[in-house]
Amino acid sequence: MNKEELREFGKKVFYELKVQKDLTAVDRYFNGKDYIQHDPRLPNGAEGMKERIKNLKSAQTYRVLVDGNLVVSHVRYEGLSGKPEICFDILRFENNKFVEHWIISEPEVLPGQLNKYQVQKPAGAEAMGQNLEILSQVGGSCEIGDSSMTEKTRAFAERFSSEILLNRQFDKLPNFVNNDNYTEHDFRFAFKGGDAVKKFKGTVPFWKLSKIHRVIVDGNFFFTHGEGEIALGIDNIDLLNPTEGMIQGLGGEGNMKMGKYAMGDLWRMENNKIVEHWDVCLPIPAQSMNQNGLF
Repeated sequence: MNKEELREFGKKVFYELKVQKDLTAVDRYFNGKDYIQHDPRLPNGAEGMKERIKNLKSAQTYRVLVDGNLVVSHVRYEGLSGKPEICFDILRFENNKFVEHWIISEPEVLPGQLNKYQVQKPAGAEAMGQNLEILSQVGGSCEIGDSSMTEKTRAFAERFSSEILLNRQFDKLPNFVNNDNYTEHDFRFAFKGGDAVKKFKGTVPFWKLSKIHRVIVDGNFFFTHGEGEIALGIDNIDLLNPTEGMIQGLGGEGNMKMGKYAMGDLWRMENNKIVEHWDVCLPIPAQSMNQNGLF
């Protein structure tokens, strides 16, 4: 299959499985007992998916990226747990079936609940007439640019991943981020508008990415699947305006208690700069129903 055929195939499978809840789709489209499962809540093999599908209340797919034999979908689920979840599903395709699956998921935080995590409303909320939906974990642009842009985006993504995400050369952020027109969907510091570089840098003490396992590129979008650490106790910190007192209250930069996470980040580009970002962070569990690990 070429890229667009695989994209349409992925959409077809997601629809039959997650919307129609057709359990026979598991047998048709997935690699049976040899299916490699990285979701810690499921055992290895495709059969375990059927019970999940039975319990699934709803699923809405917002974005689908295809790169080689990998398909990434950005989805909102109800029924995986007690709360709706926002997920990135990554599937590997081989010999006309899906053979491997990774997931990064976290509970949904509705736009109106953002003040639970921030002292103030997200920057730009008033300018948008209080329309916070655009800042939600799944809001924003869904249109993937022409596939002819993919390799240019890939070169950009590799530089950004190396220089910014891993080596933390944040003085180079203006080379990568549109400072004046940026939309951030991370509920911890969601905003739309300017001063993106300053706001991005403000979050730096609270996270660290140690490894990127895969970079998936499609048109003007790229997705990074990594692992790292996030500071514990940041739920009530205003990450748009962190003060030295807030940082010290968590132990000080470099000394905070950190939790280990799987991190999925989706980035959209325009005119050679990043203009939009979504993310999902999953705490790495102590136990799993399979032996494959999250990555």
